[in-house]
Amino acid sequence: MSSAFSSNGRTDSTDTSMDAFSPSVPRFSRSYSVVDPDQAVLLDKTSIAGPNYITADTLADLMRGNFNDKIANVYLIDCRFPFEYEGGHISGAISRYDPAHIESEFFRNVENLHQLTADKSVVIFYCEFSQKRGPAMYQTFREIDRRNNQERYPHVDYREMYILEGGYKKFFQKYSEFCDPCGYAPMHDPQYSDQVKKYMALVRRKKNGI
Repeated sequence: MSSAFSSNGRTDSTDTSMDAFSPSVPRFSRSYSVVDPDQAVLLDKTSIAGPNYITADTLADLMRGNFNDKIANVYLIDCRFPFEYEGGHISGAISRYDPAHIESEFFRNVENLHQLTADKSVVIFYCEFSQKRGPAMYQTFREIDRRNNQERYPHVDYREMYILEGGYKKFFQKYSEFCDPCGYAPMHDPQYSDQVKKYMALVRRKKNGI
């Protein structure tokens, strides 16, 4: 898998209804914040009890190339459903709403893993508001990394990970010029109700091992 893009180059009550995602309410322990604040390239806000965040402004600066001398690769992961991604996403983002895809692409192939992490790399997650799906995927990603490196604790393969504060909605409102296509498909727009049911059912089945 190639990088999402090279560095060279609100809280909403509807979002909290995503009970099919695991965990339903993300719980972050101190181990999830592994970035040293003195060494982090993009760190905007962190907590020992939670994940690391970057703002829309920081991501826009990254896309303008303002961190080219510090970051080799950025993996920008859109955790929304495919119809949301197709309706508009941040340029260079990959669509991955299924945690199984994350594990197979980022962790299972050792040679590929070494290529992905050889240089200074950053992983950024987002969903519509970055309140539910993005944080859940962030946590799943870190759990896989911790599990794979339990004999080398506290080492992790992907040290610098972030959630985009405010999600796609906030980024699109401020920087639509960095979105491709330039659009926004709200998850709970009535015209997408059948799509939501379809993907929620898929997620529930995979969660239950069906």
